[in-house]
This record gives sequence, C-alpha cells and structure tokens, in this order.
Amino acid sequence: MKKLILIVFLLWSGFILAQIDKESTPLQSLKGMNVRSFSSLNEDAKELLIGTKGKAGEAKVFYSDDFGTNWTSLNQDKSICANCEDIQSVCFLDEKTFLVGTKANGLYITQDKGNSFKKVDSYKDKEVRSIVRSPIGTTYIATGTMGVVKSEDNGKSWSEPLTKSLDFIKLKLPPRSNLIIYGITKSHGIHKSYDGGKNWKQVLIDKEINILDMEFIQNEIYAVGNNGKENFLFKSYMGDKNWKTYKLDMFGLVNNMHIVQTFNDYILFFGTESNGIQKSVAIEYSLKGFKCTEIIEDDESKSSNVFSNKEYIYHFSSNDGVFRFKREKECGVKVPIFVAPGSEKFDPFAIESTCSLSYFYFRIYDKYGKEVLVDSTGLNTANQKLNDKTYFQKSDNYVYWLKGNFESQVDTFNLKGHIRVMVQQ
Repeated sequence: MKKLILIVFLLWSGFILAQIDKESTPLQSLKGMNVRSFSSLNEDAKELLIGTKGKAGEAKVFYSDDFGTNWTSLNQDKSICANCEDIQSVCFLDEKTFLVGTKANGLYITQDKGNSFKKVDSYKDKEVRSIVRSPIGTTYIATGTMGVVKSEDNGKSWSEPLTKSLDFIKLKLPPRSNLIIYGITKSHGIHKSYDGGKNWKQVLIDKEINILDMEFIQNEIYAVGNNGKENFLFKSYMGDKNWKTYKLDMFGLVNNMHIVQTFNDYILFFGTESNGIQKSVAIEYSLKGFKCTEIIEDDESKSSNVFSNKEYIYHFSSNDGVFRFKREKECGVKVPIFVAPGSEKFDPFAIESTCSLSYFYFRIYDKYGKEVLVDSTGLNTANQKLNDKTYFQKSDNYVYWLKGNFESQVDTFNLKGHIRVMVQQ
C-alpha cells in the first residue's frame, strides 16, 4: 500500500506525522453514478446521504450508516418523484428526518429514515440549490427564484423570501455559527449576512474570476474559483475584510474545495471538472501560488464534492460514484503557547499527544536560562506541574524543551519554543 507521508513543522509549537492512503477505488455499489449532493449527520458521524442525477424519474437518494462502506437506496429504491432527475441538495435534520432538494421538482422530506418521502407544499419554489442547517436548528435554502428562505420547525414550514436580489448557487455557515451566513453567487462574488439572512453585504468580488466554493478553518477563510483557463485561491485571515489572491498550480479547472483538519495543521483539497481531486498542504506555496499534487490517478474523474470525517476522505464524482480514502492514525504532540497556572478564569492548559509515548522529557527555563520545571515521568505529571503556579515566580516569557518517542514510531521528536506564563497573584 502506497502512502502519502507528510512531516510538517507548524506555526503552533508541535510536531505531527500524518498518513493518508494514496490508493483508492470507486465504491462498487455506486460506481458510474452521477453524485450531485451529500450530507453528513455531523462532522464525525458514520451516517451519510448522497443525491444523484439521472434521467427523468431516475434521481435517487442513498444512505449509509457505516462510513460509506454500504449504501441503501431510499424511498424503497424508487426515485423521489416521477419526474425527478437531479437531486441538487440533501440535508440531515436529525437521525430520521432528511430534506431532499431537486433542481426542478421542489423540496421533499422524510421523517421515517427514508422509507417514504412527501413533498413540502410550504416551499414555493421549484428549485433547491443549497441547504444548510445552523447549530440551533434553523435551516436555510438557496432557491432558484426566491433568494433565501428559512425554516425553524424542521422543514415543515418555510418563510417568505429573506432576499430576492441575490442569485445564490451555494450557502455556507461558519463553524458554530447561528446567524452568520455566506452566500456564493453566480457572478457577483461572495455575500455575507450577520442577521440570519435579512441583510447582506458583499465581502469578495473579482470580475475576472468565477468564485465557486469556500471553506473555514480556525481564523482563516478560503475561497476558490477560475476564469476558464486558470485557478485561483482567495485567503482571508481574521474575518473577511482583507483578501489575498494566489494562483493555484494544478491540473484542470477547480469547481469545489474542502479542508481536512489534522492534529495541528490542515490540508486543502480541490475538486476539478475533469482531473479528480488534488491537494495542497497549507504551507506549500510560493510566489507563484499554492502547489497541488494530484492524488486520484483517474484523469477523467469529475469532482462534484469533497468531504471528510474522522475515518475517511470522500471524493464525490459526477461520473464515477464515490471514492474513499482511509485516514490513518496521526501521531502528534503539541505544547500550549500560553498557560495561566492557578487561574480560575482559564481552564488548565495541557501538552497533548495523539499517540502513546515510550519516552518523554520536558523542561522549562526562565529568560536567564535557569531551570524552573523538569519532568520525565509522562504527560500527566508534566501537565500538573505546568498548571501549578509554585513553579513560576512571575508572569513572563519562558522557554521549553520537549523531546520523546511515540510507541508506534521510531523517530524522536525534539521541540523547543517559547511559552507565555500568566501567574495569578
């Protein structure tokens, strides 16, 4: 089995050895299908939904409860409706309730885990382009002709249009956001609402580039698009007011993106119109732009979406079903850059490791080089000392030294860095 091995030293104080399977084949039960949409019960759930496109009366919804190993055709293996040919969006509301949005036949709902579906009459538009759900249970839809509408009762009833002036193709919610919504338009860039869709403000526009997707990670926002010849990545840090534009060095034209969070860092995945999916580690960029490496060898694979959970990375294809990559266990360790020993205001900060350690050595020095803390017994005792203010005379910047071995790895990690200590008097 070939592996893609990434060894990355990060902006945090940390080290990681991450592996992702390079070899993958389409899941045979879905091979050859045009997968148009997907949804996950939550970011790490084993329950998945996909919607497909076919001839009139052939569009179906498939469900998996084992991370995509096996798929069941819902609605008793029938199309959602007699004329349905394109399931543009699907969305879990809970374990038994799903919404299914079509391109020309309206909105459908199941409340019995897909055994039967009924049309939602309170949804007045024929097209459903994008469905998203906030943490507090409000569901938003980008319609074909009515802008954005919302439901606060699990999809049973829908509001009047929140906005009709914007032609959204996709909606995106930042993590843990209840009222902030981003909308991607066909030709007018990205717009943002602070109040649950009532008012919108344009936050990114490039008249030469068609923006197609966006993602959020930590304090950063990424968006991707192309001009028909070249691909571009937009990046904004700490909000969406200032953006930097990078050229994407990759094969084919990009049409979607996804960010995979690793222990300390993240990897950008880009789906293309005809060259599978490609990836770029966040630090892999030059003056010419981000560098990508193709990881699916089928050059004719057309990407519709990329998604990940704790077990797998998924590539949803519009001509060959679903590809799945196994995420191998990541061994990583990180040291907090700030601690407040003895504080009631902050939770205890801790050194973290994703794998068992066979060897551990930790020291902290003050700015004069005097050793103030030492431990070689393990993480638990080191973290107890790190949060004990008797080891620190005053608030100041200190230097740490951490080295050790993971039980499953031969290589030794050896970290040195600064740590800010705030002592509560």
